Amino acid sequence: MPVIENASTGLSTPKTQRADIEEQLMTATKLHDDYWDDFCALMRKVGKKLDAEQATKEELQRKHA
Repeated sequence: MPVIENASTGLSTPKTQRADIEEQLMTATKLHDDYWDDFCALMRKVGKKLDAEQATKEELQRKHA
C-alpha cells in the first residue's frame, strides 16, 4: 500500500485512508455550505417580510396622523 508522509508531523498515512478522509471532509463541507445557503435564503425572506410589514405600519400611521 503506498504511503504519503505528512511533512508537518512526520507521520505516514496510507493513500486510501487519506482519500477517505478527504472525501469525508468534502462531504462535510458541502453539507455545511448547503446549510448556510438555506439559512441565508430564509433570512432574506424574513427580512423582506419585515420590510413589508414596516412599510405597511408606516403607511397606516401616516393615514391616521
